Amino acid sequence: MTQPNTAASLAARLVGRSGDYQGNEFFIKGDDFAIGRAFECHLMLNDEMISARHARIVHTGDQYELQDLGSTNGTFVNGEKIDKKVLRTGDMIMFGGLTFEFVRPVDVSRTMVATPEAMAELAKAKAAAGPGAASAPAAGHAAASTQVVKIPKPHPAHGHVAVGLIPGLLMGLLIAYVLPLLAAAFQMNKAGSLTGADLLNTLRSWVVGFPGMYTHEGWKIFGLRTVPGIIVLVGLALGPIVGGFLVRRIGRCGAFAAALGFSLGYVVVSFVAQAAVLKFAFAGISTYYPGIVSTLGAWGNMAVVLVYFAGIAFILSFFGALLSRTHNYQTHT
Repeated sequence: MTQPNTAASLAARLVGRSGDYQGNEFFIKGDDFAIGRAFECHLMLNDEMISARHARIVHTGDQYELQDLGSTNGTFVNGEKIDKKVLRTGDMIMFGGLTFEFVRPVDVSRTMVATPEAMAELAKAKAAAGPGAASAPAAGHAAASTQVVKIPKPHPAHGHVAVGLIPGLLMGLLIAYVLPLLAAAFQMNKAGSLTGADLLNTLRSWVVGFPGMYTHEGWKIFGLRTVPGIIVLVGLALGPIVGGFLVRRIGRCGAFAAALGFSLGYVVVSFVAQAAVLKFAFAGISTYYPGIVSTLGAWGNMAVVLVYFAGIAFILSFFGALLSRTHNYQTHT
């Protein structure tokens, strides 16, 4: 027969009481137990209403003290917003939109807590007794044991899209630009004409025509029947995917916000780079955009291509952002 692990059974823990964490147990290890969305937290929670470093539990002597770390939506214990509070077994803790129960088997000081069941019993007692029920023994006992507090509705924590946007754009554009250069180098080396000047001219041509490379006309230039063509198309797809992944992972923001920020930045940086190579000669810049809707004229067609370009970048980066969904690596039973 397997003997129970006495140390584990007596350890302090947080037990999930809502959402994806319902019923899961997270043991509080060490003297400083961090909770939040950040990767380095001991308990990493995937909820946008929770701040990157939301709160921590400090173990000192025989006490566990919960401390809020200036979170956006606050930390609540039994319905009361707290800055810090010594925890007792049965305390119901709310971080953003998630609820956990603090359990410490060796702590038997609490006999009744403001659980949802206790609140329901209080409501039934008041309804049955009618007006003046506060003086009734049952209602009086319930009122003395629980406190009805209106908890403010949490709102999504402010993301940090800007924090992840710069590294995301740098990596996304680097992949989208470097892979085509590698394809060109491969092709020129095969032909025995690989020089630095040729690579610079290839880079210039790529920057000038880059926004149009995401259209069908751009794809036809390369195709999928050659190694360089495959490398170019992989770079065009992989750049925004990796960019969206990094924006969300580094910025700790929502997938939609990450994709929207990346796609807009991707289009703006590409357009500015194109204009800079052309020495900001805007009079002829529209000629570098493939004709999708010819009836709109050169400038109208250019606007359509840019919107299309942004849409493709959004879809790809949104997919990348979804791949960066954080998970809780804390062992639970």
